[in-house]
Amino acid sequence: MKKAVQDLIVSGFGMATSVMTAIILAIIETKLNFAFYSITWWFVIPVGALLSGVAAASGYYWGARVFHHRPTGMFIFNVISVAVTTYFLLYYLEYRFLDVDGQPASELVSFGQYMDLVIGHQSLRVRTVNVGEIGNFGYALAVLQILGFAVGGFAVFVFLRAAPFCKACSKYLQKVGSVVRYTNDADELAVAWADSASQLRRGNVPLLTGLWSSVGESKDADRHIRATVKFWRCSTCPEEFIDLILERSSGNQWTQISDFHVRGPLPQVQSLSPLPVPVDLGGGTVGLT
Repeated sequence: MKKAVQDLIVSGFGMATSVMTAIILAIIETKLNFAFYSITWWFVIPVGALLSGVAAASGYYWGARVFHHRPTGMFIFNVISVAVTTYFLLYYLEYRFLDVDGQPASELVSFGQYMDLVIGHQSLRVRTVNVGEIGNFGYALAVLQILGFAVGGFAVFVFLRAAPFCKACSKYLQKVGSVVRYTNDADELAVAWADSASQLRRGNVPLLTGLWSSVGESKDADRHIRATVKFWRCSTCPEEFIDLILERSSGNQWTQISDFHVRGPLPQVQSLSPLPVPVDLGGGTVGLT
């Protein structure tokens, strides 16, 4: 019963952000002649629709966090449905807002006819450049945009499922510490990793933030290794959760170093694999610049 009530309340949050998102998108398009949701990356990635879907379903995220509601199978259906419904709602709002020579569009054509006309004369926006009308391809683009809204909604579900959660207390854990450091010093990195293993065995997770704060620098500045430490704690019981990851630079990207990512609640992660020195970077070592 409690779960059902939470579902209803969280759904109310989701519907509220869906309506707000649709209104904002409709006003922007009507007043500025700019359809944010039509922004596409390289013709096939509906960036604008995806971000709009996330915004539309964001109420589910915040509602779930406020009421400590863990997503269920029905939650997936609801969050995706709301995100997709937002796409059609914004079209309906535009339909109701639009005047043609002083006469409401709703008195001239049906909503279905309006959508058919708009989609058939849709313009494509690549990044921030409008490339003009695309004719019948507009229907394919509409499907792509709907999928973008759906994926945006699903992303909200993924964010929630990934958030640390205390099953015993049915509460999301509170983030109480984080640090990001950069280094090229293999010895320093190995010592910090070994000290982390020692602290984890003792259950002193909070001390890890201070431990890693003294490693390397706070800015990358041509350093090849990034260490990220985050930890969460339950506000009711002693449950603690840690996320410790080592990554190496690969051009402009950061890639996780295989086998050096620890994520989970204590006591499940109270041991770490030994860190070899020099650390293999897949083409070099930590000590090499």
